[in-house]
Amino acid sequence: VTPDGLFSWRGVECLAACGYGPVLQIGPEYTFYENLNEQKVDDLIEDLRKK
Repeated sequence: VTPDGLFSWRGVECLAACGYGPVLQIGPEYTFYENLNEQKVDDLIEDLRKK
């Protein structure tokens, strides 16, 4: 959980996106974000906070 309590995550074994990993699946609409690294995840969280 992020310090502000807005985001949490859990690991899963497979999202069927082996060629695009690491991958995140976010929200009730199950949006996928692919080819991630630590910086991209930090940027994504910051972008989502602004919405």
